[in-house]
Amino acid sequence: MSNQIQYYIEYLSSWFYHNVLYTETTVVLLKSIVFVILLTLIVYENYFAAGVVVVICAAAYLYYAGALQTGPGPGPGPAGAVVSAAVARRVEKDELTTGVHLKEGFGIAMPKIIMGDDSGKDYHRSNKFIEEDSRDFTDKYFNSKKCGIGSGIGGITMFGSNELIGDERKVTLSGIYNFDEYYVTNNNDTDNIAYSVGSCDVTCKEARRWFYFNQCVFDPIKRNDFRSLKTIIYDNVNNYIINITGILQRFNTTILFNTQNDPNSDYSTRISLSSQKDNTELTDKYGIKYVSLIRGDKNTDKLKNIQSISNDDNINDKQYSELLSKINNNRNINSGDKQRQLEIYSKVYEFRKRIDSIFSNMRSQTKDDAGLMYTVRVGESVVQELRMMLSYLAMIKVTNDIILFEKNVGTSNNGIYNMITTNNPNRLIPILPDDKDGKYKSNIIGADNNIFKIPLEDDSYNNNNEMRYLYGITYYFDKINSKPIGM
Repeated sequence: MSNQIQYYIEYLSSWFYHNVLYTETTVVLLKSIVFVILLTLIVYENYFAAGVVVVICAAAYLYYAGALQTGPGPGPGPAGAVVSAAVARRVEKDELTTGVHLKEGFGIAMPKIIMGDDSGKDYHRSNKFIEEDSRDFTDKYFNSKKCGIGSGIGGITMFGSNELIGDERKVTLSGIYNFDEYYVTNNNDTDNIAYSVGSCDVTCKEARRWFYFNQCVFDPIKRNDFRSLKTIIYDNVNNYIINITGILQRFNTTILFNTQNDPNSDYSTRISLSSQKDNTELTDKYGIKYVSLIRGDKNTDKLKNIQSISNDDNINDKQYSELLSKINNNRNINSGDKQRQLEIYSKVYEFRKRIDSIFSNMRSQTKDDAGLMYTVRVGESVVQELRMMLSYLAMIKVTNDIILFEKNVGTSNNGIYNMITTNNPNRLIPILPDDKDGKYKSNIIGADNNIFKIPLEDDSYNNNNEMRYLYGITYYFDKINSKPIGM
């Protein structure tokens, strides 16, 4: 520790000497001081003697430092040889500052302190001096065109190589509720039921079903009935900010939402705007397969899906401003719900702008030519960013779909919540039929719609209370698909 402190002290001292004291700036300041003193002597004659002494000292410093010389030749008088040496002399930076770019004059910010090893003794540790200077040089002089969207020059996208969302999701959802332990199938079979001691019949299963939905539906809504608010948010987002269904249909969300760790993905898969050259699937000579991030049977269809978002929904900034004004001027909304709505709308609006910017970059890379779609690869940073934004939008949609289903399911299509009330003294729930015509259930089940398939990159839209409701209902009606993509 003491060696580090000594290192920093020596570094700062050397920096201060070379960049402050021994600079032309200091010379200019001294000349200014001499000028001010001479003016002062004219006004205050009592200090004439002291002023003369200061002027002579300053002049001597400037003279012997070579500041008064205009060339390398010797100065007047017997001290000419000394002055000549001073003028020709260039300061050699000591070992401490070797490799550090020191600028003349004063700087606004303090110098960046880098602890490095430029002695070569520790070859395992990178030379931070060279690394920093090389990065600055590269950023400044190498601005060549990158053949891809995102970071890296033609880099290979490593899907999920640094994350294990599936395992993390299990831990998160287990903390909300153990769905599997209390799960009961939606039929009258008595298989795998151990709700009570001894044999278990149909009544036992109906009691277990009541317990499950009491925990996952009744209790969350009783604490705070969020269903109306979430429906309003979904409608406002679609009408004033972005058409969620339309934007999700542009992307290959199956591959985009696959957050499982795949050790081979960084070698075997490259994410591109198209997996086709003309109508032929792309696979290079090393067996690397190209996966298209954009939906479309043909490249012309994919090109349409990277056009501006406004081509589909006709939503503009004026409508977004009207939404904010409507929310702010509504006195019937409590402050908590109002703040929550404004935060969500602001986030979604920024997502729209960012996605449009990514589309614009894609069109620029392809020069709006469908035949060049396959040439553009998408970097991991953009894949991660799109995954986060689109999963958030998908969560808004699926949340609304589950709420609509829950409100319309049951024996009389009056909702699960209304079935688990004090009017159910026996605490029994029979088999739950589909909602009327099954139009709501189809939106929440299956590999493409199940809420478990949506990554939890941003889980701020639903709190734990709401998540228990959403995941609990989905798990009951679609257990087979209630696991992350890739599992």
